[in-house]
Amino acid sequence: ALPDLLAEVALAARSEQARSVGDVLLRRTRLGLLAAGELAGSGGGEVPVPVQRVADVLARELAWEPARKVREVESFAEEAQAEGLAGA
Repeated sequence: ALPDLLAEVALAARSEQARSVGDVLLRRTRLGLLAAGELAGSGGGEVPVPVQRVADVLARELAWEPARKVREVESFAEEAQAEGLAGA
């Protein structure tokens, strides 16, 4: 229900040197602020859908191997917790 588009992720990777999920969600778009609770997840080990979708686009754009995508999602979870996002 937020105005951010997945195309913004691709643009951030292509034109703005975005190289991580956190970079896109916390610095290149406002999703980190507007959907903090949803991005942080429930703490049950499942990756929140917006985080997974951003990781999928970045993986395509930056030619990440599957293991790299997993590490990037895990890194975002740590970054979200450090940033104080609820439920991280």
